[in-house]
Amino acid sequence: MMLSSVQCFNVMYNIQADHLQHFRSVTEYGTLASKRLAGKPFQKLIFLVRDSSNALGYGYHDGSRLVDEMVATNATNGDQTADMFEMIRRIAERFDKIGVFLMPQPGMTVTQGHEFSGAVPDPEFQDCVKELSHHLFAPENLIFKQINGERVRAGDLVQCIQAYVRVFNSNNLPDMDALLKATLEVIDSMLINECVKFYRLAI
Repeated sequence: MMLSSVQCFNVMYNIQADHLQHFRSVTEYGTLASKRLAGKPFQKLIFLVRDSSNALGYGYHDGSRLVDEMVATNATNGDQTADMFEMIRRIAERFDKIGVFLMPQPGMTVTQGHEFSGAVPDPEFQDCVKELSHHLFAPENLIFKQINGERVRAGDLVQCIQAYVRVFNSNNLPDMDALLKATLEVIDSMLINECVKFYRLAI
């Protein structure tokens, strides 16, 4: 998540309230980073809901409102629902954009066939795969990775990877202060690289 501009969170059937617990560390880091950095810490989050039976129709849906509705539909505890709505609000504050992609089942041949060859005959599923691929990888849909409101260049990305590998190089999830410190180091490196580039052009 620290390296990519688009996060694709893969779930089955529907977005359950407990799925959002995976983002607790993200919101904790985002709260800390928002006090020190410009812009939102993350760019785009897509919930990919496989084998969906949602009545809204298959394909991409924009906005966090649908996430609200899907969580409310699948929550059984009132207190838990309120907590999850608060989590959605925090997630929305940390990402520039949130979307949901509803994917149909690939068909009985895939799910129950004993001699499945890899070919998916269901045309609706094929159309959705094409739409999702276009939405994720088409040039007009690509999103630059940003840190502190600035685009990350290829050379800077190498330093990002090195900085975050050092932080995550243990069996335990790092504390958010250490992660923010690594991000600040990356920002310093990006500024130094930009100054060096400017100096070389000037001489």
